[in-house]
Amino acid sequence: MSILATITVLAVLLVAGLSPWWVAGRYLTPGTERVALNELGLAGIVDTLRRGANMYVPATIQSRN
Repeated sequence: MSILATITVLAVLLVAGLSPWWVAGRYLTPGTERVALNELGLAGIVDTLRRGANMYVPATIQSRN
């Protein structure tokens, strides 16, 4: 497997792994605070992922018990 293919596979796995946190974070953001994706910047992306993780991870752990 070439280096480019390996990097592509890892990038796809990373995006797929973080997508539930992203979706949860976007829906937890109030409509008045939500900005367009191209205006988020790195800090906005991290905040969205953090907000989603704070909701998604405890709910997933709780559903497994």
